[in-house]
Amino acid sequence: MINLKIQKGDIVDIIFPSNRPKFKALKLIKEYIESLRLIPRIFEEEKLTTNGDGFLICSNELKLNQLYKALSANDSKLVWCWDGGYGSGELIQELQKKKKIKQNKLFIGYSDETFVGTFLQQKWDWETLYAPMLACIIVKKKSDKNLLDILFQRKNKLKLKLKILNNFTIKKLIKSKIIGGCLSILLSSFGTKNQIKCKNKILFLEDIGECNFRLTRKFNQIADYIIDNKQIPKAILLGDFTSSNSNQGSQEKEFKKTIAKFNKKLNQYKINIPILHSKNLGHTQNMFPLVLGKTIEIDNKNVFYHTI
Repeated sequence: MINLKIQKGDIVDIIFPSNRPKFKALKLIKEYIESLRLIPRIFEEEKLTTNGDGFLICSNELKLNQLYKALSANDSKLVWCWDGGYGSGELIQELQKKKKIKQNKLFIGYSDETFVGTFLQQKWDWETLYAPMLACIIVKKKSDKNLLDILFQRKNKLKLKLKILNNFTIKKLIKSKIIGGCLSILLSSFGTKNQIKCKNKILFLEDIGECNFRLTRKFNQIADYIIDNKQIPKAILLGDFTSSNSNQGSQEKEFKKTIAKFNKKLNQYKINIPILHSKNLGHTQNMFPLVLGKTIEIDNKNVFYHTI
């Protein structure tokens, strides 16, 4: 990972590329950042207005300006997104026209921010943190412990046990860049300049709120993309796939069937790669942060880790 240790007094740029908070949440955001002994900053805050429900009104132009200023600011080390939801994909066309910025800070965002993260990784060669956003921590009360361990470099290594879902035996260390994110977002980028390129990489996928027949359709589409475009990854790492189905047992059983069909289709085209799984990746309460765009390793004990 890029050597950017966050320290007391560093500036954090807060952005709203997707869902916007209510105006009263700005105080909570700043209080949380300050509790970490960091300095919160919101570019163009004076231009933010609210609607009748108290939510901030952010035009795409304002969101793009806010995003680019935060990414290009020389006096901050961290850009932290408020929340996912919808909206960041509308910024990519214009972001493509902007001058490339050499990475000098961290970017934190997941879910809908997969649009921005994929752009930063593939176009600007950045590493990004697929980790809890501010709304997840402040409103949804997700754990920030592992994320803070990374930001403040309290640990030099994080490990996560994985389960292999197919009959693949890892005989030697798998080492490659990891890319990916929210499956729905990645699929919606197909056919655009922001389309993911996963050849010889570790492809990470997770999603939320999808019933199993739609997941089956989406994994079939991923398989077709890999086969038709010869974009064969070294491994596929699956995170949590929280379903709209309230029956947890049935959900897990159907998910296994979906992955079995996915693996069978790849095997039909002589694509035999490990498919690994952890429920602690993605839209989970105790979310394990991933450094996407970074070269990571998976060893023969099925332990995934990245060095900070």
